[in-house]
Amino acid sequence: MVSLADAKRHLGNDLADDVVARLVAAATQYLERIGVETDPEPAPVGEAILLLAGIFCRRAQADVGLRHEEVEGVGSSTYFDPKMIDEADLQVIKALVDPYREMSL
Repeated sequence: MVSLADAKRHLGNDLADDVVARLVAAATQYLERIGVETDPEPAPVGEAILLLAGIFCRRAQADVGLRHEEVEGVGSSTYFDPKMIDEADLQVIKALVDPYREMSL
């Protein structure tokens, strides 16, 4: 599990603990919804969680004025639309989590 201390180092120590915890929870829930096994959390999945939490944080801090989908568990001030992930970030996340995705037939 991504620790609060690790997440704060990654996101910036100026964020409140509860905000960091919500961002990590939202990133974890997002990966679970797309079929990624997060328990136990392999190191690459932990890195993907930190990367996603950073993306959520940047999107929350920037009012981009686009249509957004609220991420469950983050709160009304933080929004996320998967189409807003930078292509390079998306490829990194995919490379990190694909080996841990549950495949169904």
